[in-house]
Amino acid sequence: MMPKNKNINKPKTAMHQTVHYSILEGSFSMGYELIVGVGGYFIVQLLTLLNAASFHFGLVIGIIPLAQSMQFIAARSLILFKNKKKPTIIYLLSSRLLIIFLIISALVLPKSYSLYFVLIILLLANLLFMASQNIWNVWIAESIPHHFRGRFFAERNRWVTLISLILGAGVSIYIDLFKPDSIFYDSFRNIITNVSSLNFLQYYVNSDNLFYALLIAFGFAILFGITGVYFLTKQPAVTKERLRTQVIKTKFFEAIKIPLRDKNFRKLLIFFGYWNFAIHTSSPYWGKYMLEILRLNFFEYWSYAALSSFVIFFAYKKWGSLVDKIGNKPVMAIAIVLSGINPLFYVFAQAEWFWIIYIEAFGSAIMWSAATIVTSNFVLSVTPKDEKAMYIAVLALFSGGIGFITATTSGFVCDFIPQFEFSWITFTNMQILFFIGALLRWSALIFLLPIMEDKTYPLKQLPKKVISKIRNVVVYNFNRVFHI
Repeated sequence: MMPKNKNINKPKTAMHQTVHYSILEGSFSMGYELIVGVGGYFIVQLLTLLNAASFHFGLVIGIIPLAQSMQFIAARSLILFKNKKKPTIIYLLSSRLLIIFLIISALVLPKSYSLYFVLIILLLANLLFMASQNIWNVWIAESIPHHFRGRFFAERNRWVTLISLILGAGVSIYIDLFKPDSIFYDSFRNIITNVSSLNFLQYYVNSDNLFYALLIAFGFAILFGITGVYFLTKQPAVTKERLRTQVIKTKFFEAIKIPLRDKNFRKLLIFFGYWNFAIHTSSPYWGKYMLEILRLNFFEYWSYAALSSFVIFFAYKKWGSLVDKIGNKPVMAIAIVLSGINPLFYVFAQAEWFWIIYIEAFGSAIMWSAATIVTSNFVLSVTPKDEKAMYIAVLALFSGGIGFITATTSGFVCDFIPQFEFSWITFTNMQILFFIGALLRWSALIFLLPIMEDKTYPLKQLPKKVISKIRNVVVYNFNRVFHI
């Protein structure tokens, strides 16, 4: 009898280990983000219970781009470390543990104070998270070869998406047990009323305890997040000499000037700055609109997210291969064209026919799966090999600042936009911002065109290529159906 080899299922090479543990880390991190993610259903619900106004929703969405500025500080801190592993873990673990203080503040402080304390905690947690992401991106660039990077991000994101589907189903049912307008509330109460041994649950599982149910969910999010950090500690480090490059050693403003001298990087900077402006014009209001206007319960919200995630699971692999084949720029162009369609569904969505957003979920999934891969990979492909951390940080500082200003300004302006009536439809202030956002997204193509990328498919030939591909698919299937 042959002895069992305990290492038979373990990844063999450093790159395989990186892929393996990165997928595990990403999966548990998605469980954390699903609950604590800024703009997600749980945070929107918590802010609603804390009597947040439109301005506060603008602030909370603005946290994400504002936190990107932390990447600059993270890049400069690399001089203190021999590899990227230690600072990534320190920043990421700190961001997860801060949520403990969010739970405490929500429990012990009055609502008016708790609201602002929650916003501060979310800002600090996201600042640390973005710092970890900057260093993690460089860590991945050192660990994964350029020709395989698109497929790596695609594969990682696919499994992360699958885990989010499973976890999302569980947390959606859990929260809906506390909401009278959900499909599970009455059924569960009938069960605990008719089964004597479960009668005691009716004093705990009811609408009065929704606030506490949310805080318990945040507690589980912390556990998911810490588990993700544990798997990150297993990912192999790429040890080099301490980074003492020209960019790292220089003073703050001098360090910013170095990437800005790169003409092509300036073009990339302008594009992503405008893209953040276009996205964050309406981004504070997706969750708010679903919750207040469409009146979705969490299971309906999860169903929307599940459909989107299901499509993303399959789309990531296609986009990842396509990025490696034709480059980031053509794929981003396709994503921009699709991105302007998505907000238009919300322009016409009403509570009576909220189901049309499920059609939007399909298109949104295709678009964001492409945009997510490109956002992760584009800057890595057009920046110098030894200065990626600082280039990424300057990009984050610029585009993040624009995103924060746009989101907070949008939150302030929204309440001053009057309703608009057309025929029998009344368009709310949020719907008007969705329409403006659609136009701004399409116009981002103007700023994408000038960017140069090596080994990329010519953008001018892309429409002809896409039309030819669609025609071939249609003709092929027509011939199969009619046996021509």
